Amino acid sequence: MWVRIGFAIYDFSLLMKHKLLISIFALVLLFSFGSVDPVLACSCLQKNTVCEAFGEAKAIFVGEVIEGKSAERMSELLSDNRSQNSFTFKVTQNFLGTKENKNIVIHTGFGFGDCGFPFEKEETYLVYAYESEGKLQTSICTRTRHAARVENDFKELDYLLSKSGAKISGTVT
Repeated sequence: MWVRIGFAIYDFSLLMKHKLLISIFALVLLFSFGSVDPVLACSCLQKNTVCEAFGEAKAIFVGEVIEGKSAERMSELLSDNRSQNSFTFKVTQNFLGTKENKNIVIHTGFGFGDCGFPFEKEETYLVYAYESEGKLQTSICTRTRHAARVENDFKELDYLLSKSGAKISGTVT
């Protein structure tokens, strides 16, 4: 069956012959959208201020990664059968919860959508670590950053540590 629309002529006979095939394809396509499994990915809210991060952290320090390796490919993760990466740091400056010239182990995710921090060996970082399941952990959602990129954090941490005590004011009813 030939149909003329404007200046073009269309042959709808092929469409009619394959109507069943097109209908099946459309149904399969329609149902495939509903059967996709949800994928969890990292989602960070706005980062805390230095003061808030200080209040929530179990340890804050500057340290060099002396042991540990971030996975470069997803296949490396699958073959290792681990749930987290572990990195050993040599602490060069302590702000909270550790001592200088000591080694400390920090756990983080793998970085493929699980919020893991991509540490690199022999690089120096300012690490904000929290305690979870008895381990010190960090993620990209904390203020953890390469030490070369956190000058303001150093100033604010020094200021926080220079002040002693706390004042609470308000009315108790």
